[in-house]
Amino acid sequence: MLNDYLYYIMSEEKFFDYTVNTSKGTKMPRGDKAAIMQYEFYIPEDIKVQQKIASILSALDDKIELNNEMNKTLEEMAQTLFKRWFIDFDFPNENGEPYRSSGGKMVESELGEIPEGWSFDNISEFFDITIGKTPPRKETQWFSKKEKDIKWASIKDLGEAGVYILNTGEKITREAIEKFNIKRWNQIQLY
Repeated sequence: MLNDYLYYIMSEEKFFDYTVNTSKGTKMPRGDKAAIMQYEFYIPEDIKVQQKIASILSALDDKIELNNEMNKTLEEMAQTLFKRWFIDFDFPNENGEPYRSSGGKMVESELGEIPEGWSFDNISEFFDITIGKTPPRKETQWFSKKEKDIKWASIKDLGEAGVYILNTGEKITREAIEKFNIKRWNQIQLY
């Protein structure tokens, strides 16, 4: 049997669940060697089939790693751009030049210098902030992981997100939104 093929078999959630369910010990559970040796899985007889499967999965792993690296780079670029524009106030002016460093007019405010024409306001001037409604957690039919359902941002999601929440840990059904009169954000525009 090909080692790479075995690696992917042992990386499956199914194998992990099996080892957890057959582990021994109460304080420090550990894998049970005898149970692990009894684990059954499909092995294609043709080594070329094993190579093909392992090759495809390896290519997918490489693509995932590359995408993660690209996402990290894009996040770093976004943070740099945000700092440059909204902390250093070097957003592009009407001529495409950096506002502050090309002589853009700054005025004093209670928080320090800001571009002329800018102001500080409380967030309550722009948004109605209310405590959200959550369907009863014990009624699991309202929660989902299906793509077609509505993203549900929890307190955990807010804590783990950066500046933007693009993905959520769970979703809720359209029926839950109607039944519990849950408010939705579709888009936020600031002027």
